[in-house]
Amino acid sequence: MNTRFRDFGKVNYHTIETPAERTVHVRHYLFVKPDYFVVWDTFEEAHGPSTFWLHPMKELKDEGNGFFRAGEAGAPHLRVQFVLPAKLDVIENVSLGNLWSFGVRNGSGQPYLAVLVPQKDERGIVAAYDEAARTLHLTGKNVDDTIVLPEPGSVDQLPKVVRGAGPGQR
Repeated sequence: MNTRFRDFGKVNYHTIETPAERTVHVRHYLFVKPDYFVVWDTFEEAHGPSTFWLHPMKELKDEGNGFFRAGEAGAPHLRVQFVLPAKLDVIENVSLGNLWSFGVRNGSGQPYLAVLVPQKDERGIVAAYDEAARTLHLTGKNVDDTIVLPEPGSVDQLPKVVRGAGPGQR
């Protein structure tokens, strides 16, 4: 949980006590071996827009509808689907040495939900989110999973993964 946000536009990096409004950010990180990662960020308190950062080895190319790819099919690559936010605001996609810096901005206190699929051959993994039920359904080659996400901001509940269980099969 991050409760100390540093706004480097207002103070320099070396300032020990950074004056900033309180931000309470909870990151849920789930690795479903060997297929994909789910990253779900929620905010209990937020004072302004937030940014979700990724640092892949190659440039993330926009494939439309919230999908991005770093690298090419047939070679090791990363495919990313942003389920939330529904409308993406990419603020950075630049090379910084050996890695790329990719940032997506979201409104104040709004969640992020991303599915990261490291792969060599295209697996076609796609996520659909039911916000009311807090379920994420993933389908693709050899994948038909349902993930029940915990209450937003929960630090003691874990996501529940049901492999091979599409909607209505839980």
